[in-house]
Amino acid sequence: MKSNESARVIYYRNSLHYLLNSGGGITREKAISEASKNVEGLAGELLPVLNDEISKLEEALSSAPETLSETFIREVFQRQGVIYNLAGTFGCSGLRQIAKSLGDLLADMIELGVRPIEPIQVHVRAARIFRPGMPPVHEEAQKLLINHLASVRQFLRSEAEGRPLL
Repeated sequence: MKSNESARVIYYRNSLHYLLNSGGGITREKAISEASKNVEGLAGELLPVLNDEISKLEEALSSAPETLSETFIREVFQRQGVIYNLAGTFGCSGLRQIAKSLGDLLADMIELGVRPIEPIQVHVRAARIFRPGMPPVHEEAQKLLINHLASVRQFLRSEAEGRPLL
Protein backbone atom coordinates (compact mmCIF):
# COMPACT_ATOMS: atom_id res chain seq x y z
CA MET A 1 0.00 0.00 0.00
CA LYS A 2 1.28 3.42 -0.87
CA SER A 3 1.68 6.02 1.84
CA ASN A 4 -0.98 8.32 0.41
CA GLU A 5 -3.64 5.59 0.24
CA SER A 6 -5.90 5.19 3.21
CA ALA A 7 -6.93 1.83 4.59
CA ARG A 8 -10.56 0.91 4.56
CA VAL A 9 -12.05 -0.81 7.58
CA ILE A 10 -15.19 -2.80 7.02
CA TYR A 11 -17.25 -3.38 10.15
CA TYR A 12 -19.02 -6.69 10.09
CA ARG A 13 -22.18 -6.89 12.18
CA ASN A 14 -22.57 -10.20 13.93
CA SER A 15 -24.84 -11.39 16.72
CA LEU A 16 -22.28 -10.58 19.43
CA HIS A 17 -22.04 -7.01 18.20
CA TYR A 18 -25.81 -6.78 18.27
CA LEU A 19 -26.09 -8.25 21.79
CA LEU A 20 -23.40 -5.98 23.21
CA ASN A 21 -25.18 -2.90 21.90
CA SER A 22 -28.70 -3.92 22.92
CA GLY A 23 -30.38 -3.30 26.25
CA GLY A 24 -31.75 -5.85 28.65
CA GLY A 25 -30.50 -8.02 31.45
CA ILE A 26 -30.53 -7.03 35.09
CA THR A 27 -28.95 -4.19 36.98
CA ARG A 28 -25.73 -4.55 38.90
CA GLU A 29 -27.54 -4.09 42.22
CA LYS A 30 -30.03 -6.83 41.42
CA ALA A 31 -27.25 -9.19 40.32
CA ILE A 32 -25.38 -8.58 43.59
CA SER A 33 -28.57 -9.08 45.59
CA GLU A 34 -29.31 -12.38 43.88
CA ALA A 35 -25.72 -13.57 44.30
CA SER A 36 -25.86 -12.70 48.01
CA LYS A 37 -29.05 -14.74 48.38
CA ASN A 38 -27.35 -17.68 46.67
CA VAL A 39 -24.38 -17.46 49.05
CA GLU A 40 -26.70 -17.23 52.06
CA GLY A 41 -28.49 -20.32 50.79
CA LEU A 42 -25.21 -22.22 50.71
CA ALA A 43 -24.33 -21.23 54.29
CA GLY A 44 -26.39 -24.06 55.75
CA GLU A 45 -24.39 -26.58 53.74
CA LEU A 46 -20.93 -25.02 53.92
CA LEU A 47 -20.64 -23.66 57.48
CA PRO A 48 -20.52 -27.22 58.86
CA VAL A 49 -17.66 -27.87 56.40
CA LEU A 50 -15.80 -24.97 58.01
CA ASN A 51 -16.23 -26.51 61.46
CA ASP A 52 -15.22 -29.93 60.09
CA GLU A 53 -12.00 -28.53 58.61
CA ILE A 54 -11.03 -27.01 61.96
CA SER A 55 -11.85 -30.30 63.73
CA LYS A 56 -9.80 -32.28 61.20
CA LEU A 57 -6.84 -29.97 61.81
CA GLU A 58 -7.19 -30.52 65.56
CA GLU A 59 -7.32 -34.31 65.10
CA ALA A 60 -4.29 -34.34 62.81
CA LEU A 61 -2.29 -32.21 65.23
CA SER A 62 -3.24 -34.36 68.23
CA SER A 63 -1.51 -37.40 66.72
CA ALA A 64 1.37 -35.58 65.00
CA PRO A 65 4.97 -35.73 66.24
CA GLU A 66 6.70 -32.73 67.82
CA THR A 67 8.62 -32.06 64.60
CA LEU A 68 6.47 -32.12 61.48
CA SER A 69 7.27 -33.27 57.97
CA GLU A 70 7.01 -30.85 55.07
CA THR A 71 4.25 -33.05 53.62
CA PHE A 72 2.22 -32.64 56.81
CA ILE A 73 2.73 -28.86 56.73
CA ARG A 74 1.54 -28.74 53.12
CA GLU A 75 -1.58 -30.72 54.06
CA VAL A 76 -2.28 -28.23 56.85
CA PHE A 77 -1.70 -25.46 54.29
CA GLN A 78 -4.38 -26.98 52.07
CA ARG A 79 -6.93 -27.14 54.92
CA GLN A 80 -6.00 -23.59 55.92
CA GLY A 81 -6.87 -22.45 52.41
CA VAL A 82 -10.33 -23.99 52.65
CA ILE A 83 -10.91 -22.32 56.02
CA TYR A 84 -9.64 -18.97 54.71
CA ASN A 85 -11.90 -19.04 51.65
CA LEU A 86 -15.04 -20.21 53.43
CA ALA A 87 -14.54 -17.76 56.30
CA GLY A 88 -14.21 -14.92 53.80
CA THR A 89 -17.23 -16.04 51.82
CA PHE A 90 -19.48 -16.17 54.87
CA GLY A 91 -18.22 -13.04 56.62
CA CYS A 92 -16.31 -14.69 59.48
CA SER A 93 -13.67 -11.94 59.59
CA GLY A 94 -11.94 -13.08 62.80
CA LEU A 95 -11.59 -16.63 61.55
CA ARG A 96 -10.36 -15.37 58.20
CA GLN A 97 -7.63 -13.31 59.89
CA ILE A 98 -6.54 -16.31 61.93
CA ALA A 99 -6.49 -18.50 58.83
CA LYS A 100 -4.39 -15.86 57.04
CA SER A 101 -1.98 -15.76 59.97
CA LEU A 102 -1.77 -19.57 59.90
CA GLY A 103 -1.02 -19.47 56.18
CA ASP A 104 1.74 -16.91 56.75
CA LEU A 105 3.15 -19.10 59.54
CA LEU A 106 3.14 -22.21 57.33
CA ALA A 107 4.84 -20.32 54.50
CA ASP A 108 7.51 -19.13 56.95
CA MET A 109 8.00 -22.67 58.24
CA ILE A 110 8.48 -24.03 54.73
CA GLU A 111 10.80 -21.17 53.76
CA LEU A 112 12.93 -21.42 56.91
CA GLY A 113 12.93 -25.20 57.09
CA VAL A 114 11.66 -25.30 60.68
CA ARG A 115 8.77 -27.55 61.66
CA PRO A 116 7.71 -27.32 65.30
CA ILE A 117 4.10 -28.25 66.04
CA GLU A 118 3.39 -25.69 68.78
CA PRO A 119 2.89 -22.55 66.63
CA ILE A 120 0.37 -24.41 64.46
CA GLN A 121 -1.44 -25.69 67.54
CA VAL A 122 -1.74 -22.14 68.87
CA HIS A 123 -3.30 -20.96 65.61
CA VAL A 124 -5.74 -23.88 65.41
CA ARG A 125 -6.83 -23.33 69.02
CA ALA A 126 -7.44 -19.68 68.21
CA ALA A 127 -9.49 -20.74 65.17
CA ARG A 128 -11.73 -22.82 67.45
CA ILE A 129 -12.73 -19.67 69.31
CA PHE A 130 -13.90 -17.99 66.08
CA ARG A 131 -15.62 -20.87 64.34
CA PRO A 132 -19.30 -20.54 63.41
CA GLY A 133 -21.70 -21.16 66.25
CA MET A 134 -19.38 -19.84 68.95
CA PRO A 135 -20.23 -16.69 70.92
CA PRO A 136 -18.90 -13.53 69.25
CA VAL A 137 -15.51 -12.24 70.38
CA HIS A 138 -15.17 -8.57 71.32
CA GLU A 139 -13.31 -6.57 68.68
CA GLU A 140 -10.49 -5.51 71.05
CA ALA A 141 -9.94 -9.10 72.16
CA GLN A 142 -9.89 -10.16 68.52
CA LYS A 143 -7.20 -7.58 67.67
CA LEU A 144 -5.17 -8.62 70.71
CA LEU A 145 -5.30 -12.28 69.69
CA ILE A 146 -4.31 -11.51 66.09
CA ASN A 147 -1.35 -9.44 67.37
CA HIS A 148 -0.25 -12.33 69.61
CA LEU A 149 -0.40 -14.71 66.66
CA ALA A 150 1.79 -12.29 64.70
CA SER A 151 4.29 -12.30 67.58
CA VAL A 152 4.34 -16.13 67.44
CA ARG A 153 5.32 -15.92 63.77
CA GLN A 154 7.91 -13.25 64.55
CA PHE A 155 9.39 -15.38 67.35
CA LEU A 156 9.59 -18.44 65.08
CA ARG A 157 11.34 -16.40 62.40
CA SER A 158 13.84 -14.86 64.84
CA GLU A 159 14.62 -18.26 66.38
CA ALA A 160 15.18 -19.82 62.97
CA GLU A 161 17.46 -16.99 61.91
CA GLY A 162 19.44 -17.26 65.16
CA ARG A 163 18.82 -13.74 66.38
CA PRO A 164 17.23 -12.66 69.64
CA LEU A 165 13.69 -11.33 69.50
CA LEU A 166 14.46 -8.27 71.59
